[in-house]
Amino acid sequence: MTTHSRIKQLLIAMIALLAGHTWATDLYVSPTGSETGGTTWSTAYKNLQNALQAAASGTTIHMAGGIYLLTNQVVWTSSQSGVTIRGGYEAAGDEDLPGDNDPTRWPTVVTSARTSNHRLFKLSGVQDGTIENITCTGAFNARTAAADAQGGALAIESCANIRVSNCVISNNHAETTGSGTTCQGGGLYVSDSRLTLIGCLLDGNTVKSAGGSSSYGGAVAYDAGSVCFFDNCVFRNNMLLW
Repeated sequence: MTTHSRIKQLLIAMIALLAGHTWATDLYVSPTGSETGGTTWSTAYKNLQNALQAAASGTTIHMAGGIYLLTNQVVWTSSQSGVTIRGGYEAAGDEDLPGDNDPTRWPTVVTSARTSNHRLFKLSGVQDGTIENITCTGAFNARTAAADAQGGALAIESCANIRVSNCVISNNHAETTGSGTTCQGGGLYVSDSRLTLIGCLLDGNTVKSAGGSSSYGGAVAYDAGSVCFFDNCVFRNNMLLW
């Protein structure tokens, strides 16, 4: 075999290897972003949902400190498996990305207006998803008639290896008033999923049932098909209301 042939075969092998490789990427979300690509703080998405739709397996979505007021729940599906969402960044500039991270100094707060009627996150069919350094607060998820209310802040359904780390889930509310319905998980609801919570605070979440409905889990509710691990988490002031 000639040297030229060896080089040609080597190049073909390298192209095939690169074609099958999934590159890890970084995307950015900031209240002051310009929505022009999302690959730096200055071009960051303002809307987390838009960043998720652009993400692929291996992507880390970095969220600047600030308040993100949702008009609808963030929907996270199987096509965004293997994604990490991490808050708590200073987002001072593009010189040294992603920059300093301290959720105590630069808290990332995901919330909704009290007049809105929706949870904050719904995860469905996600594999290996991570949420870190995020405060989920102020959600109001109310249902009437024949609809169940599942998860004040988060609903995690048919997912595997979901990790929620160093997050605050506080002052969220789930409510149902229909006869024969159920209200489950003022903070979060887990169905047919595997979830690990590490170093999280669940505080002041509530579920309320009326009109013949029933309620479970002021902080967390999960069904028999789920496996949940809680490591160094704090639960306080979570309540069932009637």
